[in-house]
Amino acid sequence: MLGAALSALLLVGGVWAALNLLPLDLFGVRTPAAPVGELEGVARDPEATANTSAQTPAPGATPFVAASPTQPANDAALATDRPGDLGTPFAPPTPAGPIEGYWREAEDAYAAHEWQVALDYYTLVQRIDVNYQLETMAERLFDVQTGLAAEALIDGQNERAVKALDAALALADNSGHILYSTQDGDQYNIYSAVAQVDSDSTLLIADGVQVGVQRNGAQVAFLSTLVTEPGIVLFDLTARLDPTDRTRRLTAAPEDAHDAPPAWASDGSALAYSTLRVDKNQSRIFVHTLANNVETDLGLGKDPAWEPAGSRIIYNGVDASGERPGLYIMSADGDNRLRLTDNGNDIRPVWSPNGNSVVFMSTRNGNWDVYRLSLRDDTFIQLTDDPAQDGLPAISPDGKLVVFASDRSGKWQLYVVPIDGGEAVALFAVNGVLTDWLEHSIQWTR
Repeated sequence: MLGAALSALLLVGGVWAALNLLPLDLFGVRTPAAPVGELEGVARDPEATANTSAQTPAPGATPFVAASPTQPANDAALATDRPGDLGTPFAPPTPAGPIEGYWREAEDAYAAHEWQVALDYYTLVQRIDVNYQLETMAERLFDVQTGLAAEALIDGQNERAVKALDAALALADNSGHILYSTQDGDQYNIYSAVAQVDSDSTLLIADGVQVGVQRNGAQVAFLSTLVTEPGIVLFDLTARLDPTDRTRRLTAAPEDAHDAPPAWASDGSALAYSTLRVDKNQSRIFVHTLANNVETDLGLGKDPAWEPAGSRIIYNGVDASGERPGLYIMSADGDNRLRLTDNGNDIRPVWSPNGNSVVFMSTRNGNWDVYRLSLRDDTFIQLTDDPAQDGLPAISPDGKLVVFASDRSGKWQLYVVPIDGGEAVALFAVNGVLTDWLEHSIQWTR
């Protein structure tokens, strides 16, 4: 299934576009991009160096010194072990020549999309100075690795592409954890899993759904499904609590946060949530201030999501007359309402970390799919297009990937897709099922 999904990347413009928003530091920015002994064309023993002259760094490239990624200078026949040293590993020598020349050759190969040659030269640069052009190096290594992944797909080497995604999620500083809730019989649970391919899930909170994570990752708010203790409850992630423990109970109505998770203010001082406790037929949005437990009714609406570094709230709602449904933005006091979309089925909006985009799920094209709306130019991108159900989106901490739930494989799994569009790739199967999936949520936290 995963191999087929990756192969489909080629039909939508290739991996270059599809994986464009993976974390920039995914492939060893702080250490050499690849072990030198594994570079293409680099000899592993003295005899092998005789054949390296057939390798060329890039079409039209002219080596400026004797050393190159494929023709090391002097004694830099980069064997894994020195002959006669009984297999004792040794550190490869620093390349000869000015670092600027290697960088220029790397940039030329990069521009020509000669990915392996570019990687070889960038690796030589890092061996001389790991901090050289650090920010640009991070971007270049990302592009090179996605280019190599595209070539691997063309060659039918799907496992290499899968490993690239796995490495990206495992090595990125902000890969973090994915929290989600599911149902198993009459039991509702919240799980946590490392954001990696084939990750295992761990029970985090028993008897809970609709998890919403504080921006600093210290606490979560969720809806308790305990009949004896309904309502919105806090759970301190830093306190190593038992899954049955609770930190603080905020509300007492089972209707609170039933259809969407509570949303944290950017400073963690308040929660916005929707509820049917006032009117069983119309959802209203409340803001609960944690310091004094004061609640403010903001009016009709549901699915609130607080701006990451601001005071606005995006939500699914209607205008003052109860008409014109869609996604709206308002200030935290309920004023200055602005309509963003014209479809009442656009639900579960989530902000990108930089506040420039909103991702949501919708049946606007007849099926549950995931969409992205740019708040800068009002453009839409349909991120998923599958006959199965795709929804409950969340965005990675770096804003480059969108995780969502889908039953496209015949069972419920979490998938990731680049926020700028591309083919979805399976992460892992969830524990339990999503019988009524709008009772649940997904969050991605550091």
